Amino acid sequence: MKQRKSQTIPQGEHIMSADSQLLLGKLYKPTDSDVVYYYDLINANLQLRQIISADVLNGVFNAVIHSSATLDPLIASANTGAPLVEGSFLATDETADTVYLIDKPDGTVKKRAISSIDVLEARSFKEASIMTVPFLLLAGVQDGVDIVNGFNDDGTPVP
Repeated sequence: MKQRKSQTIPQGEHIMSADSQLLLGKLYKPTDSDVVYYYDLINANLQLRQIISADVLNGVFNAVIHSSATLDPLIASANTGAPLVEGSFLATDETADTVYLIDKPDGTVKKRAISSIDVLEARSFKEASIMTVPFLLLAGVQDGVDIVNGFNDDGTPVP
C-alpha cells in the first residue's frame, strides 16, 4: 500500500490508552441488543460507531462479533461517533495501491486511506470486498482522517 503524508494530532488531544488499543477495530454487540458496533479511531479519539445494516457489516468487515457481559460496560461508556451507513465500502483505483474506506465519519462522504495491509487486517476490514473504481471517482471524494494503528504521545500517527 502506498504511504500518504502523515497527519499530526494537536497536543492536548486525547491519546489512546493500552486498553483502548485492544478495542480498536473490533466489532461488538451488547448482550441485551441486536445492534452491532465498530470501535473506530478518528483523530486519536476512540469512537463507537453503530453499523446500520447487514450489508455494511458483511460488505466491509471480516471479523467475529464479540459479545460479553464483561464488555457491556465498556460499550455503554464509550464515546459515540457517526454510524457506518448504507453505502460505506472499501475501494482502490486502477492507478494506485492505496485502499480507502469510503464512509461518512462526520456526516460528509470522505475517503479514509488505510495505512498498510497490517492495519487492513488488524482493523477487521474484508480484503475480498475491496472494489477497484475509476481514478476520477476517488479523486472527487474529499480526504478524511487516515486509518492507522494508533497515535504516539506527541500526536503523530503510528502507521
